[in-house]
Amino acid sequence: MECISDFLFCNTCQVSLERAKKLSGYMQFYAFCTVWLEQDGSFEAHYAAALEHFNRQLDENKDQIVRCKNEADARAAIGSGKYGAFLSIEGAEAISCDPGKLELACAQGVRMIAPAWNAQNALTGSCMTGGGLTAQGKEFVRRAQKLGAAIDMISDIEYDEIASDIEMRIKREPQKTIEQFFAGIVNKKLVSAAAKSINADINMPVGEAGKEMCFLIVKQLKNFIFNITGYKGFENAQVCQGGIELSQINPDTMESLNTKGLYFAGEIVDVDGKCGGYNLQWAFSSGHLAGLMSSRSKNIERR
Repeated sequence: MECISDFLFCNTCQVSLERAKKLSGYMQFYAFCTVWLEQDGSFEAHYAAALEHFNRQLDENKDQIVRCKNEADARAAIGSGKYGAFLSIEGAEAISCDPGKLELACAQGVRMIAPAWNAQNALTGSCMTGGGLTAQGKEFVRRAQKLGAAIDMISDIEYDEIASDIEMRIKREPQKTIEQFFAGIVNKKLVSAAAKSINADINMPVGEAGKEMCFLIVKQLKNFIFNITGYKGFENAQVCQGGIELSQINPDTMESLNTKGLYFAGEIVDVDGKCGGYNLQWAFSSGHLAGLMSSRSKNIERR
């Protein structure tokens, strides 16, 4: 917006306030991307100028739109008949790829940041170049995680759908405790954590707790906010990422394209899937194929 002197009320970059009048409950992420700009200054200087321009726009249109930093801000905006603006950064060049500047970006209202945006930088490779996180990139992610994460624990079900089902089930099963009531929807440990965050007793019958408390628990599960403090280590890991690139393997035989007679299978290959048996199936299938093709190759050589 800043580079082309665009404005929130009327613009070509995003849904303008003028067009948003036709919408209800409107929220939008406004992304700052500096990596593609002409380098007549630092990326960080471009970001600072763009943010200043955006802040002026918010101030000039404060009767219609407000900056939001969380769900409560978004709901308050909708409740007052206004639109909400969340901020994001596409490409960490905007903060010089500096892990130490994440806290400042968070304080400015940034709620989402992509380490790279179609261009390799000090943090990571890109979709164009390939390559994973650098040491600096790993530190960047660790610092970002400490600022908190928000996860939808029941992303496959919409809130309205769950709310409707809950209201019906409370009437049918009022004697069930909160823990029993949500069993089958999410793991009971998550139910306990969500209930604890709103001071609800998981042993309370839902008929006594009431639908409003149950709705609050669902909202917590749909927007589960927590700080990541660490991980359990390699001994507790369920899958490894990275490995031999698929482009270096014949998919029909699992043989290396670079070294004849060398076959790969399982986690040594750059393949990983969700938990639930997918990685085991890949190990079994690729191992079977590699073993079969390797034995055939050996038989041909003997002949």
